[in-house]
Amino acid sequence: MKRRLTMLAVVLAVFAGLGAGSGAAAYLEGYSAPGEWFSPGEKYGSEYDWCRNWVNNTFSKAKSAKGVITFIDLGGNWHYTVHGYGVLSRDLTWAETYGWTKKLHCKNNSAVGYQGGCYGLYEPQACA
Repeated sequence: MKRRLTMLAVVLAVFAGLGAGSGAAAYLEGYSAPGEWFSPGEKYGSEYDWCRNWVNNTFSKAKSAKGVITFIDLGGNWHYTVHGYGVLSRDLTWAETYGWTKKLHCKNNSAVGYQGGCYGLYEPQACA
């Protein structure tokens, strides 16, 4: 329970300042469960942003946990990828985020398992 509360505190701290200045309301959505067990090589992905616009990707995990986050286009290509230890987060600027369809991806790219959670911020879009 203490790990989950710590994880939640880290996630809230990461997202506390996000979305400021964009002028649009941003909404938090998890694409893995908080405190999910990530076996070596395990990965999670969100849905594509058809009626929303992903503006952030975050992988919350321990300082010693190695992982990767990225944005994936319709062709399966990775963009704006971040590798590293601890909490990984990548905001997209207005120029980086608009004009293409993408989904979020996080992965444990280490040889050991750990707990973590993958989250994104999105801005709603009008659907036709």
